Amino acid sequence: MGSSATRLYAVTVYLEDDDDMDDQPAEYAVVVSAHGVGAVRMRARSEVEAAAKAWVRLVGVAREKATLKLKAPHRVVAEQTSIRATAAQIEECDVWCGQLKLNNMVETWYFSVGPAEALRGEP
Repeated sequence: MGSSATRLYAVTVYLEDDDDMDDQPAEYAVVVSAHGVGAVRMRARSEVEAAAKAWVRLVGVAREKATLKLKAPHRVVAEQTSIRATAAQIEECDVWCGQLKLNNMVETWYFSVGPAEALRGEP
């Protein structure tokens, strides 16, 4: 995940709205329809690590609880809060809602990552 020096990043997480695109003509398939899930500041060694940490905080912790209730295998439960496993799935992209994405074959999450100053006034 890069060098040991850390920076403070502003990360906004978006979830793709797949249902919004179901009735659209094929020529609109390249348009991403997404909504914001949350924005946080993360200290990390890279943008990818910052995105992974943000996903775990905003999404993964709740998913861990849900998978525990479903009595999912330990490996599945643990992956919900694993920064390393999440970071390994993140790839670069170029869409209006971010430069990084996480596609788990069910959902697609986008991350806009930048300097922490971008979230002034946010908690």
